[in-house]
Amino acid sequence: DAHNKFHLAESFGLAGETDRAPDVLEMAVDQGFYPYPFMAEHCRFLDPLRATPRFAGILARARERADVFQREQELAGPGANTTSRRSAGDQA
Repeated sequence: DAHNKFHLAESFGLAGETDRAPDVLEMAVDQGFYPYPFMAEHCRFLDPLRATPRFAGILARARERADVFQREQELAGPGANTTSRRSAGDQA
């Protein structure tokens, strides 16, 4: 699933596979796992990717999707059933 792909991308990044890691990270984001603040500020495993040309674009897409998700949650209001969509962090 997308969450596991994210962790696989972290592993590729840590191993110095800076060509493969963005491919897998992009799949994770496109498939619904986009914990933007964590990716942008806290995940040290992604540090080797930060200087690559594709990382900024992937990060921007994660932010856009996280923002859309947040707006949808605000519009849905409290108590709305949102389990059918993956959250920005897919933490459940």
